Amino acid sequence: ASQLPFPLAWRRLLAAHDPQGSLTGGRYTWQGASDAPSHWSAHAALAGIGAKAHDGWPGLSGLSGTIDGDDRKGTLKLSTRTGALELPGTLSEPVRFERLDGGLRWKRDEASTRVDFDDVAFANADAAGAFTGHWKALPQGPGEIDVKAQLTRANVARVADYLPSSFAPNVRDWLRRALVKGNASNLQMAVQGNLADFPFLTAKQGTMTLSAHVEGATLDYANGWPQIDGIVADVHLDRAHVRVDGTRGSMLDAVIGHTVADIADVEQGVLTIDGNATGTAATFLQFLRQSPVSAWTGHFADPVQAGGNGMLALKLSIPLHNIPATRADGNFVLA
Repeated sequence: ASQLPFPLAWRRLLAAHDPQGSLTGGRYTWQGASDAPSHWSAHAALAGIGAKAHDGWPGLSGLSGTIDGDDRKGTLKLSTRTGALELPGTLSEPVRFERLDGGLRWKRDEASTRVDFDDVAFANADAAGAFTGHWKALPQGPGEIDVKAQLTRANVARVADYLPSSFAPNVRDWLRRALVKGNASNLQMAVQGNLADFPFLTAKQGTMTLSAHVEGATLDYANGWPQIDGIVADVHLDRAHVRVDGTRGSMLDAVIGHTVADIADVEQGVLTIDGNATGTAATFLQFLRQSPVSAWTGHFADPVQAGGNGMLALKLSIPLHNIPATRADGNFVLA
């Protein structure tokens, strides 16, 4: 980097990022002194470009495509296979890509710099989709963003790994443990606001919404309680509010009907579950024996036997920061 005919500030920035990869067909022209050009332009094909994260800038690896621009505007056309993006302080692990295609356009003037994302498509083992939108620099801070994304598939069990580190740690840790498996489709997401306020948990801060359809999910919602399998549900997130409308599932041998799981405020981190299930009386006795309800009721159900079918209406309140403090309210009726 020290040998390139770039301004000193550019050379220092390049050295700090320790760039890797190769450029072909490269062309760089400038007007004026090389360390303070009045105008410049550049073009190159990129292959396997990488750079270390530094001073708030993200790190990346494996980036391929073409770049064409000058001191006022430019484009980056992505054609990447096997790349990664590192966002220190935002995500705990790098985001890896098996495919990253699309276009970026930037424009710079005296007032600001803006980057537009044009149908950037991505895929890895956990998800596939595309996003559009823009980022704009502000006089201070990391800038503002307005992005919309649509995913055709997503692995439910990996959701927590893509949440920002600042997002309600109790909820994020619970999601990592509780979401055992499942597939999401038709996932829509919108993020808009000043990135200094991310993850936008209030209307004043910005917008963060998500909706998705989930099938085949398994939820291990609390230690000591029988898990729920075969979940079919619609998931909605609106800033700090998470709501799951379940239409089907199973627990032991019981069939779960319409059930709502709700976190009114992720900062408070209290999960409520309100639903019903039908099955044999023997199944519900098994549920009592395998849940904390058994200890709460002095193990009264241990010697009990019953026949026939019934319906259980159950409400749970689970503080995710203190799961042993879970409260339950239920009613069982024999058919």
